[in-house]
Amino acid sequence: MPLLILALAPNLYGEGMRDASLKSADKLIAERQFDEAIRILTEYTEENPAKFFQAQRRLRKIILLRAGYNTLAGELLDVLTNDPDNSEKILDLTRRLEEVEPAQGMVQQFITQVKELALFGYNRRLLEQIMARARELLDQGDYIAALNAYADGLEIYQSEFFAAGYGEPINNRVKSSLVILTDSIKTFSGIVTPFNNAIAGLDRIGDQSGGNNLSRLRDFYTRLTPLMEQLILLNNNIAEVGNYFDEQLAQFRQEDPNLGDRNYLSFTSRIVFGRAGTDIQEGMLGAVAGLWISVLSQFDMVLADNTEQTYKNAYAALERKNYFQARAQFESVVAYCTMALGFLTDWDRFYQGQDFQTYEYFGIEVIAAKADEYLRYVSLSLASTSLMETGPLMEQYSRLSSMSSTALESWQRGAMSTRNAMAIEADMRSTCRDLAVKIETVLESLNVTGEILLSYRSRLSGEEVHYASMENALTLFNEMDMNIFNLEMASAVREYTIGNGDLRQRIEAWENQFNEANRLFVGYSVSNINEEYIAKYPTEALNIFVRLDQGSAQGLTDGKDLLARYGEEIPRFITAPQIDRLFLDARALMARLEALRTRSLPLEETARTQSAQAEAFRLDGDRLYQEARTALGRSNFDAAREQVLRSGEQYDASLAIQESTELRRTRDTNLIALGTEITRLENEAIIKEVRGLVNTARDTYFDGNFDRAEDYLVQARTRWRRTNVEDDPEVSYWLTVVRGAMSLRAGRNIPVTAPLYAEMSQLLSDAKKNYDDGIRLINENRRPEGIAKFVDARRKTREVRLMFPVNQEASLLELRMDQVTDPSAFTASFQRRLTEAVSGTKRGSVESFADLQNLAEINPTYPGIRNMVAQAEIDMGYRPAPPDVRSLARSTELTTAARSIIDRNARTQFPIALEQLNQALVLNPSNSQAMALKDRIQAELGGGGSVILSSTVEREYQRAVQALQQGNTLAAMTIVQQLLQDPRNRNSTRIQDLQRRIESLL
Repeated sequence: MPLLILALAPNLYGEGMRDASLKSADKLIAERQFDEAIRILTEYTEENPAKFFQAQRRLRKIILLRAGYNTLAGELLDVLTNDPDNSEKILDLTRRLEEVEPAQGMVQQFITQVKELALFGYNRRLLEQIMARARELLDQGDYIAALNAYADGLEIYQSEFFAAGYGEPINNRVKSSLVILTDSIKTFSGIVTPFNNAIAGLDRIGDQSGGNNLSRLRDFYTRLTPLMEQLILLNNNIAEVGNYFDEQLAQFRQEDPNLGDRNYLSFTSRIVFGRAGTDIQEGMLGAVAGLWISVLSQFDMVLADNTEQTYKNAYAALERKNYFQARAQFESVVAYCTMALGFLTDWDRFYQGQDFQTYEYFGIEVIAAKADEYLRYVSLSLASTSLMETGPLMEQYSRLSSMSSTALESWQRGAMSTRNAMAIEADMRSTCRDLAVKIETVLESLNVTGEILLSYRSRLSGEEVHYASMENALTLFNEMDMNIFNLEMASAVREYTIGNGDLRQRIEAWENQFNEANRLFVGYSVSNINEEYIAKYPTEALNIFVRLDQGSAQGLTDGKDLLARYGEEIPRFITAPQIDRLFLDARALMARLEALRTRSLPLEETARTQSAQAEAFRLDGDRLYQEARTALGRSNFDAAREQVLRSGEQYDASLAIQESTELRRTRDTNLIALGTEITRLENEAIIKEVRGLVNTARDTYFDGNFDRAEDYLVQARTRWRRTNVEDDPEVSYWLTVVRGAMSLRAGRNIPVTAPLYAEMSQLLSDAKKNYDDGIRLINENRRPEGIAKFVDARRKTREVRLMFPVNQEASLLELRMDQVTDPSAFTASFQRRLTEAVSGTKRGSVESFADLQNLAEINPTYPGIRNMVAQAEIDMGYRPAPPDVRSLARSTELTTAARSIIDRNARTQFPIALEQLNQALVLNPSNSQAMALKDRIQAELGGGGSVILSSTVEREYQRAVQALQQGNTLAAMTIVQQLLQDPRNRNSTRIQDLQRRIESLL
């Protein structure tokens, strides 16, 4: 009997499973709706007492599940009582309870609150761990790692937030903000190394003043500027995201005052802005700011040191009365300050959108941390702008003094009347007054601006502060004002008794010699028909410097004798203002003479060196010229070309140092002639090489290897451009044909370089697997399941064909599925599809051509299909049509006409013959006579490209190359276009190559 019950049990259970009530109960149990399941099972038992066994088994399952629920609930209460801070365990237990059975009413409310508090505690500790780890990375200066560490916290509370039902607009805004943060991290990772590299070598810049450091710092600033702009944009984008999170969180808190920090936006705001009250800025903004400060503080320090030192040197030069040097250095100070103020503006823009204190100075917002620097640079700039004017004012004061002396001396010699002498003194006093007004105007401006500046600074620090630069300027101008006043007052009574005219005149003559020699040494602008350039003459300058050295040496001896006579005067006389002034004037003349010798002697040695160097360059140019001729004799065209170019470089280097009309003429004549001969002979070799490459490319093309054919043709074009300016029409024609054929294959296969290659390959792989599974299932007589697999496969192939409509693999897979699904319908539709595909290729449809290829692939034995594909290839431009009788006849006719021109040696008509032969080869690519005649006539023409440029054109060519290397492509293109306006330059392969390089960058 038990065996009978066991045997009947499966049948009974199968009947129960088919019962609707039992199915509903099973579904409710699976969904954890136990109460409703118990109700249904109870009713079922009452209505079907014979089937009590099936219902009882389900009730027992419910009891066991609820027993587990009670156990979990007891464990949760125990943890809440004895280990309330164990958020992770509490969170796990609440989730497991909800998985067993959803609670109702107050129990559900209690579990939800416990779960929320546990989740908040767990997430808060997780966030603190992330913040602590990121802070360690910030302290180590690893800003990329710190930023990525902060980014790890972006997942905390994220799923709960998007499931909270805040609405699609808010969810979309938050998602887009997260994209901004993610993109910012990627961008930041790419900026860090270039940003650090941008200041490489900055530590080698000392704090000495001068234009060299200014230029170098400008170069650093120029390199930093685009990177700073990226960081500013990136930082402001991150801050904008953080501000939005805070604003949206504030609205949520208004709606739910009990929300507190239990929200994703609160956590992400902390990730963006960091923890409050730390000694450095933290968060993602802190990581970006860390890089900004670590790099730019170095630049800031070097810039500040150079600015301060330049100001000190400028003021020292001013005190030494070296006005030229002082003005130049004060101008450098102003330039430094301008750069620094712009740099500080960058700091302000960097912190825009963040809650940092700012001040407004002179209508400009300045971040508080940089306010003192800003005011210091403003004071330096204002003071330096004023102080650079002291030189002209002091020189004017000196001229006034000498005017008075000259008038008295002329009066004593009887060369000037008293009236005229007095008028000169009156004019001098008037001029002094005018000069005093200028000084007082500057003083007034300094006082007013200085008071404003100091008031700003005092408000900033709460104490009275003075800027030394402003003090220096005020002191200096006050002294000048007093000196001018004294000169004006004394001009009525003071008379000059001694002059230093003789020494002065001699010094001026030597200075004129120096200026002339220096003009020759530095060079001056020379204009001819085609250009204007700087011509230098160190050899001629050397001759003048030698004469100047001899004459000034005697003048130095005479000047020392004059100063010795002043030293012999009695003390009371020598201390008289007028004598003291003249004594100082004599010393100034001696200093002037010594300064002149100090300047001339090094220039004399440099001129001697440059003269010898120019000669060495010229001799090296001669040597290289002979080597180029020797290499050409060996048919070593590369060596000949290189040596003739190097010869030109050496000649040009010599001419750049020492201008020589004879050398320039020799250089242009000999090198251009040799370059032309190199091009002619090399062109003959290239013609043969190109012919071989074109023929090989044609054969490769007709074999169906388009990529290899293109390689041969590109190689042929490159070799042709070696000696020719214009591309060979035959090469260009076949390149067009080959690339047209290649374009028809585009999209049939997905290249690995395609952006969607990975996704498409996966889809095709999945589709192929579904297809194989479908075939297997159909072969196992499980056709519905197999057809379902086909449906899945077709869904994936259609996704592929949305992006790549003519993809071969996807299309063939769909055809095979059609063929398997309904073979008779596929066979019936095959002819229609074939007709439509052939018709489409007549119209040039790429999709139709792809369909035709697919049909030929799926049914290669279909009668005549290969001929259809071959004709479609011609219709689509896949390959040229075989020449017909008319084309062959026309090709022969053109060849005969060209031969007539060649046989008559009508060289002026050679271009016409060349055009005829090119047309003949298009009509009949196999016309060997046309090939031979074309190669012959091209050899006769000798190649259109020139190797060597004239010295004039070479200089402009190098200027264009330099502009291109500096990134100024527009300037480079302007120079090239100017060069190409001259027909003689259009045959230069170098200029044409440079134009192509520039155009590729525009």
